[in-house]
Amino acid sequence: FDDLSPYEESECEIKCSTNENYETLLLDDLKNILTPTEYHTIYLLFFQNYSVREVSEASGKTRQAINETKLAALAKLRKKL
Repeated sequence: FDDLSPYEESECEIKCSTNENYETLLLDDLKNILTPTEYHTIYLLFFQNYSVREVSEASGKTRQAINETKLAALAKLRKKL
């Protein structure tokens, strides 16, 4: 930020906070639509970029169970569109 003008710095801060607000709104919407397990799975896979294997190992569930949860969550979200 050292080489930015005050205007550019404020614009950057606004964009960053706006992106955080959009992400927060999106996550709140997901919480209202999905079960806690589906939400957690989608959050880890798509927002934290974990692999199915990593989510499987962390949760103690099989990769197949993680994939089934992901597919069920995505189907719910498609219906809401």
